[in-house]
Amino acid sequence: MLHGVINDTAFRNGYQKFIARWNYSTANVDDFWEAMAEEAIGLPMEITLAEVMNSWISHHGYPIVSIMRKYKEGTAIIRQQRFTYDQSSDIQPTWYVPLDYINKTSNDWSSPIKTWLHSETEMVVHNIGAQDSWIVFNVNKTGYYRVHYDEENWKLLTLALEENHEILPAETRASLIDDVLGLAAVGLTKYATAFDFIKYMQIKERHYAPWGTLMRHLLKLNGLLYETSGFSAFQ
Repeated sequence: MLHGVINDTAFRNGYQKFIARWNYSTANVDDFWEAMAEEAIGLPMEITLAEVMNSWISHHGYPIVSIMRKYKEGTAIIRQQRFTYDQSSDIQPTWYVPLDYINKTSNDWSSPIKTWLHSETEMVVHNIGAQDSWIVFNVNKTGYYRVHYDEENWKLLTLALEENHEILPAETRASLIDDVLGLAAVGLTKYATAFDFIKYMQIKERHYAPWGTLMRHLLKLNGLLYETSGFSAFQ
């Protein structure tokens, strides 16, 4: 998660600075965050790197970031909640979540649009994309969270992959497959949506990463469905 917040180069430089500064001395966690923060770029002015990372260290698990788009207005309501397999917990911790996203018209994968979901549970993002534009958050899985899109955005992404799957990088395709099947496993997304999403793979997908991700989920489903009436259809 720290790599995703400050990038690999800043992490390496900050770690080297920390080791050099405290060589043969006693250091604590605050000293580590201080060295890392000196290399961090892009953090909001009102929060520190220690505050960001402490929200991840002190909470169990990781969040789901839900993207509920209002297509006519070009906005999206973004919420966070803890991902659990039983979805029954009343305790809802919050994280400082680094959000980066790409849409159909701004698909520069090396420079995604960046913002932050602070410790609140909900925020609104404006000018997120045209009505017919897909949106991808957590580009190349740089953040340790799942993304839960509304059904329409999953359909737009499905159509984009069917037309030209290489419009999305392989790492992002793998991340989307992991999210849609992981969310279907806990009932937050329909399995019909997930299976529609992966149909493009039968003919087009040749990269290992999406297939490796898919097989992990299919092995789990194979075990769950083995002694059920739906097993033959699943095969």
